[in-house]
Amino acid sequence: MGKELADCLENGTETGIPEKDIVIFQIPQYEIHDKSIELTVKSGKGDIPILIKPDSTRSDYRAFYEYKQGDIKYPWTQKKVDNDDQMTFYSTGLYEITGYMPESELIWAVTEKRIDPDGIERPHYTGEIRRFKTKRTLSQILKMKVRMSKAWKEIGKMMEEEIL
Repeated sequence: MGKELADCLENGTETGIPEKDIVIFQIPQYEIHDKSIELTVKSGKGDIPILIKPDSTRSDYRAFYEYKQGDIKYPWTQKKVDNDDQMTFYSTGLYEITGYMPESELIWAVTEKRIDPDGIERPHYTGEIRRFKTKRTLSQILKMKVRMSKAWKEIGKMMEEEIL
């Protein structure tokens, strides 16, 4: 989400702007906010260091929320959320930590473009929040681990080429 809204969620404050504060009030949160989590994913081809940073995570790492804002003209849908690689990437990391498939939900703060008093078209919150619960399967997790492994291998090749 926008930095201002993320800061308000983390600090429990308001902006003083009704259309933003209505959005903040509706957004669910867990105990951990916007924390980088470094971990190692075990793969058949070696360990892969990764960094995940879900917007809000339960303290036992068994659930997370990811917040998005975006124009109503380009809506998030259940299908889009179910196929979102970022959600799968975070699920893979949390699964690696806990051994449990995490609960996950994408929270979409709907925006629309409006003309400001100064005549500039800008996005504005509509006050609407849409929530999409999504689940990942072990198959999706394993496929993501294969992608991570391939990416890590390619990074290694690029590093070797740079050194030579």
